[in-house]
Amino acid sequence: MKLNIFQKIAFLIYLSIILLICVYFVPYQGIQNNLDFMMRHYKTTSSYHSDILNDGYGSMSYLRFLIYLVIPTLSFYFVCKYLNKMNSIESSSYKKMAKRELYFFFVFIGAIIGTILFSYGNNEYHKIRKDTLKNEILKIENLINKVEEELLIIPLPESNVDEFGIVIKKHPFDLNEAYEIVEKKSESTSMKKEDVFKEGKEVVTDKDHNLIVSELRNYAKEGATDDELREFKYAFVKAIINKKRELNKQNFELKLKEILFYNKEEIENNIILLFFGMFILLYIIRPLFSMFKGMLKEVN
Repeated sequence: MKLNIFQKIAFLIYLSIILLICVYFVPYQGIQNNLDFMMRHYKTTSSYHSDILNDGYGSMSYLRFLIYLVIPTLSFYFVCKYLNKMNSIESSSYKKMAKRELYFFFVFIGAIIGTILFSYGNNEYHKIRKDTLKNEILKIENLINKVEEELLIIPLPESNVDEFGIVIKKHPFDLNEAYEIVEKKSESTSMKKEDVFKEGKEVVTDKDHNLIVSELRNYAKEGATDDELREFKYAFVKAIINKKRELNKQNFELKLKEILFYNKEEIENNIILLFFGMFILLYIIRPLFSMFKGMLKEVN
């Protein structure tokens, strides 16, 4: 028997239902370890549904699986018989109805495929983004750990000797030297292009410069030695740089926490709910509505 377009659409829907059953609704039954088995020393027999290739505990309930397959198969048989009447309708009406049914079928299949692609695509995209953020956090942690190597510590002021051989010691505090340490920091390895994060550059700003100079001036007035000034500059710049890096790290960690994944159960539930929701709407409620509308038309 040659199938008309309506019967072919019904057959494709029937195949999609069978596929859904084989992927999500194959019944199994078996012995499963109880959660507190170590305490109670017993196992429980339980039933569950999985895909037809499931290799977990238990065995397939063949009778139940057969019932699951028989119900849509019988439904398809009677629907196919009912749709035989479409062969006798006028050609223009047939084509018009066929186009409409094809449109609804594509909406039905498209929505399901779209949901599957979105669910798994979303997880894959977020997995890549999660790995990227973890790498960025690791880079920042490495930079924080290597700050000792990155900072250029200004050596102790060297003694100068005048033309008569008299040693003239440099002033323990030099404004230009205070700027020099942050300028050298800005040119250090941590400022290479690959280590500059999009969320904020590792730069000691003008405000930081002024703060360092102000603090160094006050520290020098208190009689700080060359060693103390040098260590102060080192510690101060280190604190500023690490603070900026910690803020970037916290920003990445916050974004990492905001990443949401669909687990396997959520994906299955979304696909199943959408499938049956679209099926009921398009192929049960819609025909019933058309039938009711036709009945009202005949009465009027």
